[in-house]
Amino acid sequence: MAVHVAASAVVAARSRGEEGSRARARGVRAGARRARGVAGEAIRGSAEGAGSWARGLRGSVRAPRPAVRAGAAGADGGGSGGGGDSPPDLAEAPNGVLWAIWAGLIAYVALSAPDQTPRLDQIYLMGMVTQDSSVNAGALSLFNMMGIWPAVYAALLMPAASGLTDDVDDGEGSDRKGPKAWPFVVGSFAAGAFALLPYMALWREPARPVVARQGGPKGVEKVLESRVLGAARAAAAATLIDKGFVLPSEEEVGMSFRLFNSSKFIHVMSVDFATLALLSPLWISNDMIVRKWGPASGDSTKAYALAWAFAALPLVGPCIWLAVRPPLPARGDD
Repeated sequence: MAVHVAASAVVAARSRGEEGSRARARGVRAGARRARGVAGEAIRGSAEGAGSWARGLRGSVRAPRPAVRAGAAGADGGGSGGGGDSPPDLAEAPNGVLWAIWAGLIAYVALSAPDQTPRLDQIYLMGMVTQDSSVNAGALSLFNMMGIWPAVYAALLMPAASGLTDDVDDGEGSDRKGPKAWPFVVGSFAAGAFALLPYMALWREPARPVVARQGGPKGVEKVLESRVLGAARAAAAATLIDKGFVLPSEEEVGMSFRLFNSSKFIHVMSVDFATLALLSPLWISNDMIVRKWGPASGDSTKAYALAWAFAALPLVGPCIWLAVRPPLPARGDD
């Protein structure tokens, strides 16, 4: 009898254990289903949010800011302005793109640029500063041309920068001030495009047309507006290109490639030059529109095409533009 009672107790305990196990399993499955449901909702919500963000980003890229048009349609209540869609210039590019380019260049220099001759780079730098003729002719000419680029950008950016320190309408009923150009231009004498790209990303369209100062340019503005200096820069740039890159010997070409692939100093300087050259037509076209230059007056698409014609010959072409460009329009000009 006792055996039967004990056996019954064991069976009952086992049944209760199995029922508990099944209950726990059902609880686990129910919890898993609830977790999957919550996770699914979260994923769907994240996907919908990401889709909305992506659509907003595409919309912002497709909806460019209006290009600068000094004296263009409606600036003083008259005229109809130029025709056609604006080219994809820096005045219209999303700021994030320019910041990304800047960050990408810095990351490339820090992580990927060749750096096989750190000690020799110091020797190269000293030789270029002293204009040592034993330095590779192409590298020496490139170094000297990098000294002209900041002067070119100073002449492109600063005379028209009076609007950048005025109130700038952000299209939402509030005003903000754009950055001043000169700190970035000064920095470009040492850092080139690495100093200018932040300015370009921060650049804001002037709220009012940029006009010449009454009585004509004065001080630094007069120097930057000088066509004679523009012609001198063009002549200097052409001379350097002829000296360093026209009909070089096979040995010089081989040495130039070896320096580019081994010297961080030469490599980064070459990348910097190329970046400045590629950015120049975008700001030349802006300068054309600001100055209401005849062939491109009020037509940003034509200005963009003509700017590339000037920039086809790196450095020399932008200098030629500085030698032939008209002065800033006077206040009240149509």
